[in-house]
Amino acid sequence: MILKANIETNFFIIRIYDRIYHVDHLHSWDERVAKSYIEIAEKLISKHLLREPWALLIDLRKWELSTPAAENILKNHFSKGMQAGLSCIATIIESSEIKKWQANRIAMDHLPEKNQFFPDLLDAILWLEKLDFIDSTEALKKQLLIQTTMK
Repeated sequence: MILKANIETNFFIIRIYDRIYHVDHLHSWDERVAKSYIEIAEKLISKHLLREPWALLIDLRKWELSTPAAENILKNHFSKGMQAGLSCIATIIESSEIKKWQANRIAMDHLPEKNQFFPDLLDAILWLEKLDFIDSTEALKKQLLIQTTMK
């Protein structure tokens, strides 16, 4: 699997591999951060992922929630993602009920049938592998894990 894009900011890190859009949300998000993220995300999705169904691998462990204005902006983004071929969401999140609540509020009207919360990256990767978004080679799993732990 080839890394097609890698964007790092103070508030998010985006990596695109074949049919996987991998994003880490960092810190608190306001309207400005959400708009900046969406501008970059939509360009990357249209450039790299529109050809076939793709999966979102989202890591919320370092995210500190969003303002209501940012939440509304992100809701619209999920709707566009579904129209652009988003077919599966694997969300990595610790046991924070408030984070789960806000993540569900943002995506609730636009969730694909296949979506699930995971406590860690490896469990999410294994699930994506079962759904054929990741090939079964150990090299790929190691690459994803190394990319994530090096940040």
